[in-house]
Amino acid sequence: MRRVVSVGALFGGIYLGAIVLFGALLLVEPIFGPLSSSAYAADLAVGIAGALFVVDARAALQSRLCPLSPRRQAVRGLIYDDRLGSLVGWIWGFDVGLGVTTFRVTTGIWLLITLVLLGLVPAWAVFVFTTAFALSLLVVTLLPGARGASADERVEGSLRRIVWLSEHRRWVQVAYLCVAPLAIASVLDVI
Repeated sequence: MRRVVSVGALFGGIYLGAIVLFGALLLVEPIFGPLSSSAYAADLAVGIAGALFVVDARAALQSRLCPLSPRRQAVRGLIYDDRLGSLVGWIWGFDVGLGVTTFRVTTGIWLLITLVLLGLVPAWAVFVFTTAFALSLLVVTLLPGARGASADERVEGSLRRIVWLSEHRRWVQVAYLCVAPLAIASVLDVI
């Protein structure tokens, strides 16, 4: 039963981290106010998006993670520490929800932060990004396990699927490289 609570805590932690990121963006956004009101904000966004696109394409070709993100995450061993209970989910989720404190597959979060700071998308877009991420993670963790499997065996199966996704991240990177230019074009009203 504790493992089920931990999955709920994971999602709670993800949104708690997103709330902190949202608050940080709201605090920092006024510093970029003059830049966001300039006629060059869209040009700057296109330039930064282009540079991030190159970073992602290079990472995908080399089958590597996003090089702009730290190479760390909450310790996996915490999952098996029964003394911490659902706190493990909160810790891991918070780390993931912050968006910039743990490894990432693409530069998507950096692009989102850039667009927010340039005033091209509202800060609440962080919650749209977080929801999309959380829903995909939810689908992976809730896929049915083997019949008759215990709760711990189902959690192990979910972790194996998440590891499998990590090992096959190139497909996520390629999909992102196809979608990101369309997202930028729509934000800039090019389409």
